[in-house]
Amino acid sequence: MARPTLRSTVRSTLSRRSLLAAGPLALLVAGVERRVTAGTDDPARRFITLFTPNGLNYGDAGPSGGETDFSLGDYYAAFEPHRADLIALSSLSIGGVPYGTNTEYGHRSGGMGCLTCTADEGTGYATGPSIDQFIARRLFEQGTAPVLRAPVFSIGASGVSDYAHSYYESAGEAVPLVNDPVAAYASLFSDVMPEEAALLIARKKSVLDVSYGECKGYITALPSEGKTLVDYHCERIRELEQNLQLFNCVPPQDALAQVSGLDHNDPNNYPALTEFFWQMIEVALLCDATRVASLSFGNTAFRFAMPWLDAPIIENVDTGEQNVRDHHSHTHAGTRDTVGLFMAWYAQRIADFITRLGTIQPDGSRLLDSTTVLLVSEYGSGGPHTNTGCASFVFGNAGGQLACGRHLALEDDATRTHGLMVGLAEATGVVGVDQFGHPGGGSGRLDAMFA
Repeated sequence: MARPTLRSTVRSTLSRRSLLAAGPLALLVAGVERRVTAGTDDPARRFITLFTPNGLNYGDAGPSGGETDFSLGDYYAAFEPHRADLIALSSLSIGGVPYGTNTEYGHRSGGMGCLTCTADEGTGYATGPSIDQFIARRLFEQGTAPVLRAPVFSIGASGVSDYAHSYYESAGEAVPLVNDPVAAYASLFSDVMPEEAALLIARKKSVLDVSYGECKGYITALPSEGKTLVDYHCERIRELEQNLQLFNCVPPQDALAQVSGLDHNDPNNYPALTEFFWQMIEVALLCDATRVASLSFGNTAFRFAMPWLDAPIIENVDTGEQNVRDHHSHTHAGTRDTVGLFMAWYAQRIADFITRLGTIQPDGSRLLDSTTVLLVSEYGSGGPHTNTGCASFVFGNAGGQLACGRHLALEDDATRTHGLMVGLAEATGVVGVDQFGHPGGGSGRLDAMFA
């Protein structure tokens, strides 16, 4: 049986005389009403995109098998602990690519289309918003998100790629990547100082102490039909008080201090920076500083170097580079195993982030239950740098809307990728959306992803 809400029950149970008899309790009830019904009728829904450069390259290294009896593939073995919280997508065709004109196919068409489902139509830029920016704007315009903010953070790359960018506010309007941790922190928390946050928490706690005492004290003045309901809300106030210290919305200033002096363009610092960005995004979601955020590992065709892996040096690459050991070069001249070194590192870092989101909060909830995470890359395994045969993942059940623990083979049908984006928007709370990206991708959501 669902817990009662003050909006639906108190007004029909307690008479005006009862509320007057309760004195100050009436004001308390009014205050609790807004808090309780906001949580019930308008739950916070959050959305995150993650981008890894290049692509799968080897089809058998990604997800395969049946809907429930499936393998994640050795490149994504790190996701196994989160199997029950994900939807694995195989044979994904990047949206927009088959329906428009692309300046270049492969890295460029995939990089621009993987989140926008559009082609560049000869402009050199995507011709529509990326799904993160689309969702953020629609939630804000609907009044269901407190701020219009959808930052895109990055490991390694910064600014706007002059080759192929993935994040767009609208057609031709790219969203710059931010890889400087100090600038990233300021974009989310510049108006929240730790001292002010501590004072605010203290003030809230003291108010709740008074309210709880008053609430319990006035129960005896109520008629019997109201005592049980109001007693429930008194205990709810106590829960709020007890959770305040555990839900402290304090910006991660200590974590920032540990990385602020690092050269954020030095690959040796990528692991520490990745951990910082994970923590910062988690706190931003808990603080409701943003409902939408993204992290990009480099950008399209990025030469992502991981010196700690000690990958073999490649003397000559068909792109003209020599004596290199980065991810991109290994996709051209490496082996299945050497490409796997890079892919497994991305997967483990992402798995660490999903573990963070899956942490049980004081009220028994998990951020992962209200946060949908989409992982994409720019090409698949259907041939050299083609935009078919891609692997992708969705984490989180969007408050029970999505049926996780499954594998969906999309059969290289790009209309299903467009439907995936519509479904993600709907699951995140966007209303009235039936089409996303190039109109050639059709309309409607991908029903198979829903419970």
